[in-house]
Amino acid sequence: VLPRVRVDALESSGILTLYGEQNGCIGKLYVDVDVKETPDMYVNSASAGTVFKDTVKLCEGAENLAIEVLTINGTNGLEYTWDDGTTGNTLTIANVTRNKDYLVSVHDPSGSFVCDGHLKVPVRVLPKPAIFIDGPKEQCADAYATLVPHGLKPSDNYQWKNYGNNDTLRALITETETFEVTGMNSLTGCEATTTWTVAKINPPLVEIEIDGDNGEGAVCEGNQFTLKAKNAFTYVWNDSLQTKEQNLGQIANTATWYSVEGTDSRGCKGTATIFVDVLPKPVLWTYGNRPICLGDSLSLEAMGADKYEW
Repeated sequence: VLPRVRVDALESSGILTLYGEQNGCIGKLYVDVDVKETPDMYVNSASAGTVFKDTVKLCEGAENLAIEVLTINGTNGLEYTWDDGTTGNTLTIANVTRNKDYLVSVHDPSGSFVCDGHLKVPVRVLPKPAIFIDGPKEQCADAYATLVPHGLKPSDNYQWKNYGNNDTLRALITETETFEVTGMNSLTGCEATTTWTVAKINPPLVEIEIDGDNGEGAVCEGNQFTLKAKNAFTYVWNDSLQTKEQNLGQIANTATWYSVEGTDSRGCKGTATIFVDVLPKPVLWTYGNRPICLGDSLSLEAMGADKYEW
């Protein structure tokens, strides 16, 4: 047996008994071992993220992380020193960009604790989820745009700013608008936000011209006239046949409102209307008509119109 003994990881004070033998005689010595208490530190709180078993987990992009450590044995008069030289039981980290272990030591200048305490605080950065939006970049005015976010698990939720909690957003486009959605990973608690802009497409400025009128939008009764639409790609008239031509031929019978819907090359629709007035034909008669002899003269006066041609 060696005269030297090593006892590891003593947790409390006690007495060790030493036996020695010489020339067949045995001697005994009681050794009083005094184990001084070591401050037992733990992470009490973190201003961002969560604490589990002295490990701080927080989401990517967190700022001004404050880690507070305490000791189970009390904190009065204890001096805390972090591995970067910071003193005090709170360490503030302006920007957390990567995983890192922080070391803190505690010393009792009063001597109540002969031994210093040490604690390793792992800080783990959790990635933000990658959020994307599928949808149109432009949409016709007063039509609906469907926006579909993705990037999370099916069980996770998306929150649209000003539109509530919806996985798929169907929004009426009245002006160019930027939509914002936030998605949270339910496992890590980390959120990410992205935006999507939908530009409003103005409708085509459909117009109607009349060919065959009197220049003031009126047509003589029984005459044929043509309505000509322009400024779109395809057209549908509101006549009984729903004519799908650019030009619409009609015969004037009664005064009527006509309308046409025009669709441009991007599918946007515009409408134009026009009123066609129908003017009655004048009723003509003559004054002075009478039987005459061969070779005599006859004077007739036309009545019922503004202009005459014989």
